[in-house]
Amino acid sequence: MPFIPETAYTHSKLQSADGTWISFSTIGSGPGIVILHGTCRSAYNYKKLAEELADKYTVHLMDRRGREASGPQGADYAMEKEIADTGTVLQHTGSTILFGHSYGGLVALETARVYAVTELVVYEPAVSITQSIPCNWLPRFEQAMEEGRQMDAFISFLTGLGLDENIQHMPEHFVKSALQAMSQRSPDHWNHTLGLLPTIVPELKEVQRLDSTLDNYRSIAARTLLISGANSPLYMGNPITQLLATLPEAQHQILPQCGHNGPDEQAPSKVAALIQSFLREQQGNIIHSP
Repeated sequence: MPFIPETAYTHSKLQSADGTWISFSTIGSGPGIVILHGTCRSAYNYKKLAEELADKYTVHLMDRRGREASGPQGADYAMEKEIADTGTVLQHTGSTILFGHSYGGLVALETARVYAVTELVVYEPAVSITQSIPCNWLPRFEQAMEEGRQMDAFISFLTGLGLDENIQHMPEHFVKSALQAMSQRSPDHWNHTLGLLPTIVPELKEVQRLDSTLDNYRSIAARTLLISGANSPLYMGNPITQLLATLPEAQHQILPQCGHNGPDEQAPSKVAALIQSFLREQQGNIIHSP
């Protein structure tokens, strides 16, 4: 894929319902699609995905609240804030296509219950069913953050969720050595990640609060594509089966040789291809419907 300069993007800010500023970057032309990043991520991590879609779509990369470009999560942070933020961007841009990854996928599902979304694509949304998403590491994470041990906090996050197949069975001291090497090789990327650590606890607590509320998604009218990685932990893949049985119009695609971080790190071009194929299919169904 050819290099795309930063000047190809336009940058905008909108005020959400509670007055918080929400930033988003836009690239491409065509129907509008809004992209929602996952936990400990920002719009920056999804630029490759956006650029793969930009030849057919106008892609709006949101920085969810708590990220540097947007306003703070706030003391009264809740999913309802995320829904309002996303709805503000959808309505301002006229977009009706929504993509979300991980916690952003949970936000996308919740938003599609409230706003007019015609096509919904979610990659392993953080849907917890009977506490299926592990959160027993949160106290350890919070203590490390309170004591200023950011590296230890990040390790708790990585090993607690076990989303990276490369470190699932790696001893903790090896993980620490690998992260220390990464911080020296890519200090800007490392500092970006550290800046996102405070957003983790409020988001995971919303995952816990919304545990086992799957039936709420029966009201979603959007045509939906659920994507999962073949190498992801079972607890991320298992809710997909129940979502398929719950959502009125849903289909499922498995991405081979890929894990939870398919859209941002491992295979953004493959994820973009699945999204484009799904959207072409939906457009064809509309054109050929009687």
